[in-house]
Formats: sequence, structure tokens, C-alpha cells
Amino acid sequence: MESLIADLRFAVRSLKHRRTFTIVAVLTIALGIGPTATMYSVMSGILLNPLGYKDPGKLVAITGHFANGGDVPLSMPEFLALRQTLAPRVFSALTSTFPVVGNLTGADRPERIGSSGATGEYFDVLGVKPLLGRTWTTAEETPGITQINVISYELWQQRFGGRADVVGKTIRIDDDEYIIIGVMPKGFSHPGSTRANPVQLWYLCGFTGTPFPPANRLARTPAQTVYARLAPGVSLAQAQAELSRAARGWVSAYPEAYPARLKGFSVSVTPLNDVIVAAPVRRGLLGLMIAVSLVLLIACANVAGLQLMRGIGRVGEITVRGALGATRFRLVRQLLTESAVIGIAGGALGLLMAIGMVGLVRANLPDTMPRATDVHVNAGVVAIGIAVTTLLTALFGVLPALTSTRISLASSLRASAAAAVGSASRARTWLVVGEIALAVLLLSGAGLFMRSFWALQRVDPGFRTDHLLTLQLAIPYPNHPERGKYVTPSARIPYYTEVLRKIAELPNVEGVALAGLVPFTPPVFQGGQGVTFSAEGATIADPADLPRAQFRVVGPGYFKLLGIPLHDGRDFTTADDSAAAVTAGLAILINESLAHKAWPTGGAVGKRLAIGPPGRQRFFNVVGVVADSRSLTLDQVDGPILYSTYTQNPPFQIGVMVRTRGDAAAMQTPITRVVQAIEPDQPVFGVATMEDLLGSDVSQRRYAALAVAIFAALALTLSGIGVYGLIAFMVSQRTRELGLRMALGSTPGAALKLVFGHGFRLTLIGAALGLAAAIVGATWVKSMVFGVSLHDPVAFVAAPLVLLIIAAVACWAPARRAAAIDPIVALRME
Repeated sequence: MESLIADLRFAVRSLKHRRTFTIVAVLTIALGIGPTATMYSVMSGILLNPLGYKDPGKLVAITGHFANGGDVPLSMPEFLALRQTLAPRVFSALTSTFPVVGNLTGADRPERIGSSGATGEYFDVLGVKPLLGRTWTTAEETPGITQINVISYELWQQRFGGRADVVGKTIRIDDDEYIIIGVMPKGFSHPGSTRANPVQLWYLCGFTGTPFPPANRLARTPAQTVYARLAPGVSLAQAQAELSRAARGWVSAYPEAYPARLKGFSVSVTPLNDVIVAAPVRRGLLGLMIAVSLVLLIACANVAGLQLMRGIGRVGEITVRGALGATRFRLVRQLLTESAVIGIAGGALGLLMAIGMVGLVRANLPDTMPRATDVHVNAGVVAIGIAVTTLLTALFGVLPALTSTRISLASSLRASAAAAVGSASRARTWLVVGEIALAVLLLSGAGLFMRSFWALQRVDPGFRTDHLLTLQLAIPYPNHPERGKYVTPSARIPYYTEVLRKIAELPNVEGVALAGLVPFTPPVFQGGQGVTFSAEGATIADPADLPRAQFRVVGPGYFKLLGIPLHDGRDFTTADDSAAAVTAGLAILINESLAHKAWPTGGAVGKRLAIGPPGRQRFFNVVGVVADSRSLTLDQVDGPILYSTYTQNPPFQIGVMVRTRGDAAAMQTPITRVVQAIEPDQPVFGVATMEDLLGSDVSQRRYAALAVAIFAALALTLSGIGVYGLIAFMVSQRTRELGLRMALGSTPGAALKLVFGHGFRLTLIGAALGLAAAIVGATWVKSMVFGVSLHDPVAFVAAPLVLLIIAAVACWAPARRAAAIDPIVALRME
């Protein structure tokens, strides 16, 4: 212990005398550890940390699947059958949930909040106790919606000011009164809840009886999800075998509920965490973690190079100490102690950087990122940081220590020093080549992501996005619909029409229109399910081959407001109302994609479109054809779409799109006042400009591109420092040789060329290796790249070119110094 303390004291004194070296080394390590710890915090919070539920490894999600129809939710009869036959033998508890968004009223400011209906065992499945009050019991479950609910900690704070007497109070949602029986603890969230769509309230539901339709195996409510807890001793594979057996029994017993055209029905069980964090998110985060790990490796290579250079400067000292009796073990231990001091200081500084960076990173994560609130620096992150620092300290300390102490006491001190210098120079050279290769790999990836992001930014969505404000309105739907003020279509249509008229009268409003789906809105606001379609009279060989289209509701003037071209026929008018639908049939517009599929030779206007499978078809009159556009995501053109008008088919939730003459965002307050003057309990929510919505659509790609670009910039900086250090070291070691060359007639230009060429050759070797690795690894990011080739020549040429320029700048100063060597002074150096 005394010898270790002595080594530490000597190391601190030695490093204090070499402050420039110490500062550069510590900062280099911090630049590697800081971003790595930050990225690990993100990855840990989203991917690695267990979910905030009891024994989360036992939680699963259960989903149905048709081979020719994709994943589908379980119907209520299927869920009830599982609960009856597999609980508690296979699953200790099962619950079916359904997201509900409702109007919260009864206070000064009405608002739209996310909630979830759930069957009786919801809280048993998740295993979380309330902070206040209680949760419900299975015995309280009824066919409809029970008038009790549990609220989130956040809603308790915001709506009730954190009052302790909140239990027993009433809360008004969609014109229904509910009794609050409990408050969940801070941090509890519904599985899959995000900042863009937080769940703040839970209802106890039976999902049968008013206001739900009768249980039907064919009725599969979108977004309804079944969660379960595996029974003790039951594995995922065993649960899957039981579910598969159950699914086969259902198909055999109820063949009419599982159409043969969908090619087979199955049920799958998936760990809950895998459902919450989808595969693309996992792949993206893993890619960023690999990128930041490369930065860490470059930083370590730089520190190792600095240690080698410093060790070479101490060859004489080490040789003398060895000659005086110090063992190689003793010398290596001393050098490793100095490396440990540097590593600990750099690691501590890096962790402090991470603590400051994680908050910034978390705030800028896309709102749709799952588990974003779980991202923080915790004890695990600190432990990993300490472990990585310790490991890397050993790695970048061992090589310099072994190289610097490779001394043969049987040889002369001069020969020993020369041998050590040569060995260290070769090691330093390969370290720099490796740094350059890793930097080119990162730069190429950053180039691909940036090019992809720019390509996406330049995509024309097919409509005008400037000066466009969007907002959402939703009609309350009470548990007993007959109590609703606007539940009937005859009441909703005049209400929507009055809202349009009042907004259009506002100053600086150029135009206004309604849309059931506002382009690029988050999933919570998206509406419309796919429907099958065919031209009237078309021969249908196999109903499974029928194409599908999205069904959208818009208002008159929607296409004109957005600037979507009308290619044939006419737009909707106010004359397309329910009366016209009775006499002439429902009028629809279709986009070009649908028109081409239904009538490849043209002439869609004036014809009828059949919606639904044969035998259950409804017919619509095509009155116009509009251009295709992008309304779900910028990287994909919409498929077939048919448009109905709200005057014939008014939805309960609708978007309002307002074209302004000035700043669109500034119109939020006057529009809200107008809407609530018509109906005081109507919340105005989802307010955003179209530019904001477009920005949200590309947020994940922007985040990835920015993160990789930052990592690449760090790698580029560290690599430039590495090249500069190597060339400066070479010049210092070859000063006598260069002086001799010039004394024998060589010119300063030749010395400049010699030094510059050496650095450039190393850079070319490293760039070639890095470029080869980037080309091979490009397929790994295929799903994250849009609008550019995986081997985009701009990205793959720019990366090595940028690094060559940086290397040239790094080589220039040492090369100029070599060219300015005085031969007389150099020859006197020994």
C-alpha cells in the first residue's frame, strides 16, 4: 500500500510538471467518455432499464395475426376466452385496454386529455399500487363503462393542485361524471405512452354493452391491446404454445369469423418492452451507440499516442532507472499509475459533462420517442462510466508502458533508446491510421444521414404548407349517447359549419376548411381505416386481392385551400349534403392512385366505386379526381384515398385548417376564442403550424443526423490532433537527419515534401480502410436512409476528402518547421 501511495504521489508531481500534456490528455478522455455516457444514458433509459412495473420480465402483449392481413387486435370474445381458459394457469392476469381521448370540462379551461379504458385486472397485470386511494377490483367490472376512474400524478397536480382530498371528487369527461378513486404515483405511465400522447386517466370498462357494440369475433377495434402477466414458472415459449392451440380451436369452432381469404389466423405473445420500443428505434439507438463508441476509441488512441510520445521523451530516464536496479515491473507499474490518474480525471470530467448533456438530450428527443422520460444519469450509468474508464485506462496505458520500458541492459543506453523510439513510432503510426479509419467511417455515416435528411426536407408534400395553422376539435361522446348535445349528424353539421363561418370572418384569415385527418398529425389524431374497393361491375376473382384505400373526410374548399390540383371533375360544394346523398347517392372524390387502380384507362368521373367485399358493398359516385400528395409521412406518397365530405358524413373529431395572411401561430388565441364563444366546453387542441408538423415528421431522422454529425465532428477533431501529434513527433525525432540532408544539398522544399508526404500517406491508408468499412456497413442503415443511394458518391467521397484536408492542415505546421531547420544547429544536436 505504501508503494502504491508513493507511486500516486510521484505520478501527480510528474503530471503537474507537464501541464500541457496532462490537460490535453484529460480533455481528450473527457471528450470520449462524456458523449459515450450521455448516449448510454439514452440507450439505458429507453432500451435497457426495466419497465417501471412489478417484475417487468413477466409482462407480455398478445396480438392476433392474419397471414394475408397483418397484425390485428384480439376481439372481445377472443380476449374473454383467453381470460376464461388460460388464467391463472398460463397468465396470472390479463387485461384488454383501449385508448380513449376525451374532453375534460368543468373548470375554467376545457382540455383534451388522453385516457385508457381497461378491464378489471389492469393494475393487477402491471403490479403498481396507487399513491392515494385505491384501484378498482375485477368484481367492479361491468359490461359498459363504470363511473369510477384513476388519475395520473400529473393530472392530480395540474387539475387539482395536488390536494390530498382529491379521492372521492368528481371529474367531468365527455359530459359524464366520474368519481376519482385513486391517484397513481409519479412516473407511472400507461405502456407505450409518450410525450406526444400521454395517458392521464384510466376508466374501468367491460367493452360490451352501452356505449360499446355487442361482442363480435369480427369486430376488431384498432389500437385495442391485450396485456398479460405470465404465471409463475411459465415461459414465453409455453405461453406461445398455449395461445397457438387456442387460436386453432377458435378457427375450427367459428370458421365464419376467420375468412379463408385472409390465409390463416394465429395469436402471438411478445415481451412488453419489445412492443413499447419498436425494432426501428432499437436499431437507431444501437447505431448511435456504435458511433459514439468509435469516438471513444479514437480518443483512447489519441491518449495512447500522447503517452507513447511522452514515454519516448523519458527513455533516458527509464533506461537510467533500469540500470540502477529498477525492475521492469516496477517501471511499468509507475507508468500505469500515471495513466490511471489521467484516466480517472478524464473520466470524472466526462461524467460531469454527461450529467449536463443528458438533460439537454432528453428535452430534444422526439415527442414520439417511447420512454423518453426514463432517460437520466443513474447509478448504472456512473458504474458503466467508471468501468469503461478503468478498462480503457489500462488499455491505453499498457502499450506505452511496455514500449517505453523495453530496455536491454546488455546494450548501450543509446541503442536501447533508439530501439524504444523505433518501436513507439511504429505503434503511434498504427494508432493514427486506426483513428483516421474510424473517423472516415463516422464521417461517411454522417454524410449519408445528412444527405438523407436534406433530401427529405426538399420533398414536396403536394400542397402548400406556408401560413397554415391547424387545430383539432372533438365532439364529446357520453356513455349514454342520447345525452350528447352534438351526437347526431344533424347536430354536428351545423355546428361545424358555424365554426367555419366564424373563423373565416376573423381578420388576416385567407381561407378555412375542415379535414378529418390533418396532414402529418401525430397518430393520436389520425383517423380512417383502410377499406377495400373496386370499380362497379369489376370481376373479382379473389376478394383477398382487392386493393385497399384510406377513407378521409374533408370539407368543401379543402383542396383549394391546400393547393392540391383538381385533375378532373369538380370539388365538393355545400349542396353535397345528406339530402343529396339520399336522392343521388354519396358523392366522393378520389386521388390519382385510386383512379388508376380502379379505372386504368381513365374516365373515373361519373362512375361508381364499390366499397367493401362482394355481397356487402356500398356504392359511391365519383365526382372528381385530385392529385396524389403526402399526408402521413414525407418519405412516402399516399396510396389510394377516397374523400367524403363532412356535410354527408360528419366525424366526431375533425381538424380545422386555416390559411392566414400573416404569422399563422399568432392566430391561435383569436381562433380559440371564436370556437369557445360558440361552445364554451369545446377544447381546442393539437394546435400547430404546418411547418411544425413537417418538422415533427422528420424529427427522428433529424435527431439521428445531428447526433452522428456531432460524433463525426469530434472524431474529425481528435483525428486531426492525432495526425498533428504524429508528424510533430516525427519532425522532432528526425531533426538531425533533416539537417544532414540539407547540409548535403537538399532544399527546404524537399524537406517540406518529405514530412508532408509521410503524413499524407498515412492519412490515405487510414481513409482507404475507413471507406472500405463504411461501404460494407452501409446496408446496416438501409431503413434509415431516404432519397440517396446507400453508397452515395457525395457522402463517400466527401468523407475522405474532408479528412485529407484536415490532415493536410495538421501536417502543414510540422512540415514548415522541418523546412526551416538550420543544418548547423541540427548537426550539433546529440
